[in-house]
This record gives sequence, C-alpha cells and structure tokens, in this order.
Amino acid sequence: MLGRRLDRHLLRSILGPFISCLLGLAMLLVIFDLFDRMDECFRLLGSRPQGLLRALLAIGIFYAEQALSFVVGYGGLAALAAAALAVAALARNSELTAMRATGVSLRRAFLPLLLFGALCGAGQLLLAETAVRRLVPAAEEAANAINRRSPSHEIHMETRTRLIVWGPSAAGGEEQLWNERARVYLSAKQTGPNGRTIEGLGLEVWRSDKPVSYYVSAVRAKWRKGDWILEGGRFAEHGEDQGWRPCGRIRCQISPANLEARNLGLDGVGSDKLYALRDDDPAARVELWRRWGLPLVNLTLLLLGLPLAVLGGSRGGKLLPLGMALVLGACYVLAGELGAELARRAALLDLLTRFEGSGFLAAAGGAARLAVDLAMAAPYLVFLALGLVLYCRMDRH
Repeated sequence: MLGRRLDRHLLRSILGPFISCLLGLAMLLVIFDLFDRMDECFRLLGSRPQGLLRALLAIGIFYAEQALSFVVGYGGLAALAAAALAVAALARNSELTAMRATGVSLRRAFLPLLLFGALCGAGQLLLAETAVRRLVPAAEEAANAINRRSPSHEIHMETRTRLIVWGPSAAGGEEQLWNERARVYLSAKQTGPNGRTIEGLGLEVWRSDKPVSYYVSAVRAKWRKGDWILEGGRFAEHGEDQGWRPCGRIRCQISPANLEARNLGLDGVGSDKLYALRDDDPAARVELWRRWGLPLVNLTLLLLGLPLAVLGGSRGGKLLPLGMALVLGACYVLAGELGAELARRAALLDLLTRFEGSGFLAAAGGAARLAVDLAMAAPYLVFLALGLVLYCRMDRH
C-alpha cells in the first residue's frame, strides 16, 4: 500500500511541472519565431485575398506544427526539468528523508519517474507519427503564404555539404574530379518514388574561398548505396564553355529522404518511408534513430538528472537542480547533434568503405549502415552507462 501511495504521490508531483515546462518552452519558441516573422504575418493578414479568417488559420497551422515538432524533439528536456523541480520540492519538504526513514530507497522511489519519462518518449513518437505528420503539408502551404513563395512541383534545395564528383579516367576506370566542402544549390524537374530518382538534375556549386561557381548537370540521377549515379552527367567550371567533362557519380548530404522532406524537414516523412530508405540513406537512418530512440533518450536523461537533482536539492533551493538539469540536457542534446552530423558526413563512411570486404562489415549491413549506427549509438551508450552508475550510487548521498 505504501508503495502504491508513494508512486501516485511522485507522479502527481512531476505532472504539474512537466506540463508547465513543456507548454512554456513551446510558447517561447512560438513567440521568438513570431517576432522574427512579424512583418510577413502582418502583410499576410492585410493582403490575403481569401480573407482575415483564412490568414489567421494559416498562421495558426504553421505555428501549431512548429510547437508540436518542438514537443516531439525536446519533450525529454521538459521531463528532465520537471523531475529536477519535483525532487527539489521533495527535498525542501524533507520528504526524501522520510522515504529513507521508512526503508524505501531512492532508487525504488524514483522508478515511477523513470517509467513516466519512457512513456512520455513513447507519446512523443506517437505524436510525430500522427499529428505532426498530418500537419506538415498544410504547414508547408502556410509557410509558402507567409514567406510569399509560389508552390511548385519542381525541387529547389540549398545547403552546405561536402561534394564529391567522379568521372571516367584515361585508364578506363574512375577518378575524382572534385572533392571539397561548398555551398550547393540543387534544382530538379521531378523526383521518382521515395526520392530515389531525379529527373533533370542541376547542381550549382560555390567555394567559400573563390568567387567561382561550378556546375553539375544530368538527364537523370538514381540513388544507389549512398551515391547518385548520373545518366548524361557533366561537370564544368563556370565560364569554361569548352571545359565540360563527363561525370558518372556524385556524393553529397542531399539524399532521397531530404528530397522527400522539402522545406520543413523530415517531420512530414513517415517512418514507413524512412524504413524503406534506411539501408543506404544516412538522413533516413539518423531520423529513425531520433524517433525510435525517444523513450530511451528520456529514460537516460532522468537516470542522469535525478541523482544530480537529489545532490542539488540537498544543498537547498530549486534553482541549482533546475540549472544542473538544463546544463545536462544541453550537453546530451549537443552530443546527439554531433553524432548525427558525423553520421551524415562522408568521412566516417569513407573510412569504413576501405574495409568493405570484411565479414564483420557485411554482417553489420554495409558501410553506410554501420557509419550511422556507430555515430548515433555512441552518445546514447556513453550517457546511458553514466546514468546507470549515478542512479545506482544515488542512495549514498
């Protein structure tokens, strides 16, 4: 009976701070972005031919998608902050001391909080697959209206990426024509199923150290094992009319998943499409790691945050546990972003490709899969191990 009452009491103590933190962070995101787009929103309200109501609806849909996407991505931080506030309140009221006096360890007492975090992660995943996914098409139309962009079936995308271009060599093999990091503008007439085929591909490339542009064009490009295989591909420096060279393959961070995502990112791409692209598309595999790992992310954050909150709460006040929780969450998010960036880059893939013939690499699914799995799993495993150590030692404080 004591255990059940204690579980309900702890869940009630975290529920209010969690809702407050989640709504507060989402509202801050909307307010900051709204201030940045104030002129565009007022222009839309004053000039939209469909009327004021539809203009307000478009703005509401756009920011609803922004807020829900934020909840999906950073709900774990809200759970961590709420747990820190709840534990600080328990410590201030001497309830932690009372728990220990009755023979209940903090490791046992905080199990409902860990379960709460994992369930929140499952709820975030469900929200991503339902509400956010369905809102993205309407939010993209609203973004076009706010930013005065004309909707088009053609593909236009700009990014900074490492671009590698291969062409036929004089010896009959293949040689690199270009291998540098640059700003790339992609245009295409249309894409095929799941973005694996591009018709009418054009790439305009700018180097940061030279005011010179380069061009890559192809009649068709097909995605194969992390590269775009070109049909009728050509590569040349701007202004060299006689300098066009044939090219047959390129590699960059623009993948089929990116083409499916369009302007608002991968939020609108369902897990079924991402799963179909998982073996040879780093962007799709990274997004699957992020979505399906949400319960584990929340659990890891609480395993780390609860012991630190107990330590900070024993020193008095709520600001210290909250500050420690936010710093910890920021470090974890930064580590995850660094892992995702490393997974999308070509350096790790190139390193693993040298061992393409090894049995271990073939068993792991190939270089493209292993590069993403290593880069994404490392932060999870390191922080999870640290969290388990801190959680098991929590009753010693």
